[in-house]
Amino acid sequence: MTGTNLLPRHRATARRLQRCISAWALALCSLSILVGGGVLAAFATRARPPAMPAGLTQRAETIEASLADLRARVRTLEGAEHARSRASASLRWGSLLDVIVGNAGEGIRLRSINVQPRPGGVPSWSLSITGDANSRATAAELAARLDETGLFESVRHGMTPLRSTSGRPEFSIDCVIAPKAAEKDTP
Repeated sequence: MTGTNLLPRHRATARRLQRCISAWALALCSLSILVGGGVLAAFATRARPPAMPAGLTQRAETIEASLADLRARVRTLEGAEHARSRASASLRWGSLLDVIVGNAGEGIRLRSINVQPRPGGVPSWSLSITGDANSRATAAELAARLDETGLFESVRHGMTPLRSTSGRPEFSIDCVIAPKAAEKDTP
């Protein structure tokens, strides 16, 4: 399993949503210009404006509802991106342990969590998690959930070939935490 940084993916989604919002806004502006032009033409010719085409009002309301939904999605994505960048910029070990334990779920028993600084110029840490699980799939799911949090630069999952004395498969998960890498991605 290779680690990926989810921030560019979230930014790409936010940009796509922003483009959709812009397209819908342009369509609404064009529609309002057309309707306004029709009203001005009616006043200029002193004629009664023609009735609105059937379904145009409903379509405009549908477009407005879609825009509101897209804006809510963008706000949610921006909030998640802000939370991730804030968490990675100022790493709090208690919060990190809460994330690990919260993602462990049922069927997983954690034995040790070891954090050590990694050698090199960039401040980063190596996080090792060991334990046993009800099944190999349960341990793999924990590694996938930790990878999905976006807090780790990479997540590597391994299983021991022999079962522990309790008869449950043992696992180890190695993660790399590099908070400065997340700050470089933010514009």
